[in-house]
Amino acid sequence: MQGRRANRFFRLVFAAAALITLALSCSEPDSSEQFIFNTDGSYSFSVDMTRTDCAYDLSFYSRVDSWHKVKEFPIDVVLTSPSGRRYQERVYFVRENHDRVPYRTGVIPDENGVWKLDAKADVKGLRGLGLICRRVY
Repeated sequence: MQGRRANRFFRLVFAAAALITLALSCSEPDSSEQFIFNTDGSYSFSVDMTRTDCAYDLSFYSRVDSWHKVKEFPIDVVLTSPSGRRYQERVYFVRENHDRVPYRTGVIPDENGVWKLDAKADVKGLRGLGLICRRVY
């Protein structure tokens, strides 16, 4: 009888541990990634910056037919806040042995919510442009 109780106890502990592990593994990911194939040189990304307890790192990545021919290219960026305010700038995708380059690090948005990032990059051989948004605690 005592062996059954111990066995039942261990099953309950195992089941509780499995449920806790499952709940933790289903938590929200720390980063999101979007890639848009090139059609006309225009790219539009949704950037979820709703969390108020962290900053964000944004990086671009790209695929080009031949990196030997294209070492860098300009990207015209327009960021639109959830309330509609717009910020624009020109940045350069400079490849230094990586297909991923930081755009902005440690961003603490003045408005929390989903931002829109529109980018224009038109260079011969550009296959597409991607954006990675990573939460930093």
